Amino acid sequence: VRVSTNMFTGMSEAPSLVIKPYLAKLTCSELFSLITCSTTGIVGSVILLYSNIIDGVVPNSMQHILSSILIGLPAALTFSRIIVPETEVVLSEEEHVFLKKTNNTLDI
Repeated sequence: VRVSTNMFTGMSEAPSLVIKPYLAKLTCSELFSLITCSTTGIVGSVILLYSNIIDGVVPNSMQHILSSILIGLPAALTFSRIIVPETEVVLSEEEHVFLKKTNNTLDI
């Protein structure tokens, strides 16, 4: 879940918004993957900033930046699982996590 949200959110937004219910039950391998993949993503506003800076030098700079993110995320996930392999029982699966029922986004 975190890796897929990492493309356009920063290191501080996605953990607090997306995977908050899962954090308590992450294994060491999952936590390491979370931290590793967090470093490969770029916030959407920074993508636009980088694109504007290098647009005069590199044509289609936005496409290059987005493709580097798409290539970097699976690579980071693969290397994080090689460095810290999964050896524990995974408790962050859907059947082990109980979500609170909320009425709106302010209830989180």
